[in-house]
Amino acid sequence: MNDVLHGASGIYALRTDVLTMSALVRQACGKVHAAVRLRDERMAEEVVRGDDAIDEMELDLDATCTSLIARTQPVARDLRFILTAVRMVLDLERIADEAVTIARQIHLLPQRLPGTLEQELDASMRLALEMLDIACSAFRAEDVSAGMAVFRRTDASVRLMMSLYGTLMEAVGRNALAGPAAVPLILMVRSIDRICRRSENIVEHLCFLCEGVTVKHRARLSGGARRQAEDMRGTR
Repeated sequence: MNDVLHGASGIYALRTDVLTMSALVRQACGKVHAAVRLRDERMAEEVVRGDDAIDEMELDLDATCTSLIARTQPVARDLRFILTAVRMVLDLERIADEAVTIARQIHLLPQRLPGTLEQELDASMRLALEMLDIACSAFRAEDVSAGMAVFRRTDASVRLMMSLYGTLMEAVGRNALAGPAAVPLILMVRSIDRICRRSENIVEHLCFLCEGVTVKHRARLSGGARRQAEDMRGTR
């Protein structure tokens, strides 16, 4: 009986910690978006420094999951939750890493990008944050239907990424943007895309938690534009 009670309290604590980590990651992504818009290097440095706490949380949660499995031998939904937590925590940590990558490029950007580059970059970051918000909110509510809204934004996120690359190459071609300034932008666009894809992963994990089914590689609602984009940039 004690093991059962301890297992239940451990699952509850694990859920709380995963939600706390997701909030920290969302905060980091929101902060880096503001830092890009404002070209605020101090804010960008805060994102970089804050990543240590997220890394520590990932290690602690991984150890917690291992301990819960070893001590309580969970079954059914409890086991699915622990496995989901392991996968989700990894994706959250990687999203935080992408926020750090973006933050580290900010000091290399010009104060204002030419043409529509600035608008497209901002729109892409906003969409990535929206997808992350939907995924994390759906996980918090354990609402698969709400989470599927992430995949309805997949094609839009890919189109924005492709448009950004095209606008970037055009700007460099007509010397409106110096070649060295293109490098940090390319890194930023790749990181934004990866935040979108990791947000999709979170919803896939939610499907496993709630329905006991693995939907990886099956939950994409429309993949034509995505496959075309992956041909341009390689596998994620």
